[in-house]
Amino acid sequence: MSNTDNLKIIMVNDGDNATLSCVPTPVTPIDNLKMESASHPARVIGTSITISGALAVARVASGCCLWNCNFSATVSISLTLKLESDTVLTVSLASNQAIAPDTTRNYAFNFFTETAYDEFIITITDTNNTDSYIDVGRLFIGLALSPQINIEYGYSWGHEDDSEQERTAGNSLQSDNLPTYRTLQFPLNHLRESERATWAASIAYVGKKKQIFVCLFPNTSGKRAVDFAFMGKFTALGKFSGAGYDRYQLQFTIEETVGGNETGTTDSLSLSYLSQITTLQQQVVQLQTTIASLQSQINTLQVAGYVLPEQFEEVQAELATVQAELATVQAELTTVQAELTTAQADLATAQADLAIAQADLVTVQAELTTAQSEIVALESTLSEVQKSLVNHGTLAPLTLTLVDSEVYQVAIAFVGSSVDELAVAF
Repeated sequence: MSNTDNLKIIMVNDGDNATLSCVPTPVTPIDNLKMESASHPARVIGTSITISGALAVARVASGCCLWNCNFSATVSISLTLKLESDTVLTVSLASNQAIAPDTTRNYAFNFFTETAYDEFIITITDTNNTDSYIDVGRLFIGLALSPQINIEYGYSWGHEDDSEQERTAGNSLQSDNLPTYRTLQFPLNHLRESERATWAASIAYVGKKKQIFVCLFPNTSGKRAVDFAFMGKFTALGKFSGAGYDRYQLQFTIEETVGGNETGTTDSLSLSYLSQITTLQQQVVQLQTTIASLQSQINTLQVAGYVLPEQFEEVQAELATVQAELATVQAELTTVQAELTTAQADLATAQADLAIAQADLVTVQAELTTAQSEIVALESTLSEVQKSLVNHGTLAPLTLTLVDSEVYQVAIAFVGSSVDELAVAF
């Protein structure tokens, strides 16, 4: 098996350290491509987009991935790498929607020859995109590590679901509505010493905190190509085991990172504002087109010396009206964008408050469990008291009183055959 067919993992993402720009100007910040959250994609109005990135120092790349997008199956994506302004590589990225359409995940990727570069340009054209805008959630570009000797059989792949289930009194089974995610476990049993240092440094860099892009079968097609390729994180860091002369073994455990919220898509609050912004952006484009047309008419009338003054004034008045309308729409757009920023900040605060409340709930539930255990122990003690007193008389009904949240008082009234009466409280 050639090395081009072997497992590939992009661990160090150069895109996170690049200075990004975009044409046309995006509705949401282009630096959203550096965020792990699926709720904050970079969005551009229209069906084409050019993303550029500049690096402070030259790096080496051999893979690129665009994750959490809204591409159609016919999208065209071109990646160009430059070094000191000279083009050194141009390749295409393949969309999973064209390979094997998926309604829950949308991404594009490709691997290529290791190439030194200090600038990249990604051109996306998606004329059949029915959304009238292009979303890109995450950019990954960098060196794709690939072992000289590939993985062996024995790897494990599947889906996990963290939804909690509860059996009801009516015997139905209720479940949370959490997304499934992919998991992957595999060993590399034949890493050479010449590879160990690079793999070890990369694993130490990403740890369990940073995202990686893994592709188990980079040169296959169909469902096998996309099922075994995903954005994820290490959930366990394997240890290098000396398996023999110039040979190391290493175990990998990776889980897919669907995104920053429960559904893996844009949250409803952001989506509402982004929808308004999209509409306003489209209005701006239409008004700018109208203004350009009116200015062209004015130029034509100015060139034609025989034009009537009232005709010229009519076109100028219409131009002034459209320009005023454009100013109004642009002001409204600015307001909505500011509201979106405020709403997202409020959402972040609410999510933080929710996390605190959930932690408090866990604490209260733990205290409740402890209290219930103490009640069970107390009931057991009372049972023993009843057994010890039964031979000496009649025990009246016990009274269990809650004094406060953690203290109970028990009153025992005992009428004995050989004593007048005994009352015990503890």
